Amino acid sequence: MVKQDLDSKLRRQVLSYPGIAREQIEGFYKGKSEASFPPDEVLKEIRHIYITGSGDCIAAARILKPIAEKLLGGFSAKVYADTPLNVGRYMSLAATNDDPDIGRQTLLIGLSVWGFPARVVECLKRAEKLGIHTLDVTNSPDTPVGHAAEFILNVYDPVNPDTHPGCRDYFGTLVGTALTLAYMSEVKGLRPEGTVKHMADEIIRLADEYAKLVDGFDDEMFELALEVKDKIDIFEGVGDGYQYSSAFFLPAKVIETSGRYAVWSNSIDFRNTSIYYKNPERIMTVFYGEEDRADKESIAEAARMALSAGREVLFIGDGPKESFGLPSDMRYIELPKADKEFPELGTFFNHLPGDLLASHLCELWGGHYFRDGSSGSFTASEITSIWARPDMSTLKGSKIVIVEEEEA
Repeated sequence: MVKQDLDSKLRRQVLSYPGIAREQIEGFYKGKSEASFPPDEVLKEIRHIYITGSGDCIAAARILKPIAEKLLGGFSAKVYADTPLNVGRYMSLAATNDDPDIGRQTLLIGLSVWGFPARVVECLKRAEKLGIHTLDVTNSPDTPVGHAAEFILNVYDPVNPDTHPGCRDYFGTLVGTALTLAYMSEVKGLRPEGTVKHMADEIIRLADEYAKLVDGFDDEMFELALEVKDKIDIFEGVGDGYQYSSAFFLPAKVIETSGRYAVWSNSIDFRNTSIYYKNPERIMTVFYGEEDRADKESIAEAARMALSAGREVLFIGDGPKESFGLPSDMRYIELPKADKEFPELGTFFNHLPGDLLASHLCELWGGHYFRDGSSGSFTASEITSIWARPDMSTLKGSKIVIVEEEEA
């Protein structure tokens, strides 16, 4: 068997992913130039920022929070990132105290590439009632989420016939929002003019580095998939801080592609709880680490424990394997290192090896994307399983009603 026999939508997205960076950044500039983008006078007054989204966009929000804090934090702005459910329910208590003046200094950024999640619509409508400015970062402005937002950034994801499961669109969300935050920092006078270009250049540099490596990742993950396909049926991703989002992304792709059981955790919870899962030999565990992070030893210790417990282990790091003190028999992938000022940009790309592993295993196991019974080459309109039934899409079709609160 050769890896070309296992081609799929997700694999093709990954292989093309580094090559779209320049076009994706051009998409941001195009969206920013449109009338729907918030004017400078609004951005200058923002003091509180919420970032939320559904599905993969929850992971994106957690990556973007520390970027926002570096660019806009301190005495200038407070940044919150949470699920749409929590944001919708507690927004007024956490940021505005129902004060219209504070509301006008608050921005809710809703991340939604496709534009349909009902919970994000609910957040935007709730924010509107509180007098909070709202921005939808999307590739689909003419949707329920886009219609509910005050402002829109259309990120103009490069056209691609391979859509589901999400991968390239995740990149568009991250790039568009990160550059928006950088632009806000310039407008507010917190960072010098050129900050947006600096961040865009760093994204392109990383993309070019990954472009040189992605075929090699494909080879490695193909061989790993062949090696473990008959051994494992459970996955766990482990990462700390913003790396938790990368730890989420692999299990999410495993679930979306093959429907296998998959979870994610941080290094502390892993050592306290999930290390005790039964049948460790059936578990594939992927760790994400950075050699300059304070949690380096914590994540490395968790990986060593997993290997000692008999799990199949893969460690993905941004420095030499020796810098993490990992045993010689542990599988390891070294990735390009991101800029020291914004190491979070590394998470824009570090999920790619895991995506390839998920795609190859899916095809080896039968290619049942989203459990619909088709191969990985399906298009969204061809989903024929129970997941396409209206009664299985209630959140997408829900009617959002904001109930007036009675005064005590």
